[in-house]
Amino acid sequence: MLRFGAYLSMTFGAIGFFLFRMVDFSLPNELVTIILSLVGYILGQRVKMQIKLPETTEEVKV
Repeated sequence: MLRFGAYLSMTFGAIGFFLFRMVDFSLPNELVTIILSLVGYILGQRVKMQIKLPETTEEVKV
């Protein structure tokens, strides 16, 4: 199953984690990182709806 929103959420969260270690922000760094992660998730869900990415339920066999 393709989880595009989850991938963007992890990417935005990682960017926020490293960015706010270097830049001081008035809000707590953890809160801003979680907000960025939420934004990534929402963007991923919107992109998935716009381009109608296929969702499969097949197990990946290795």
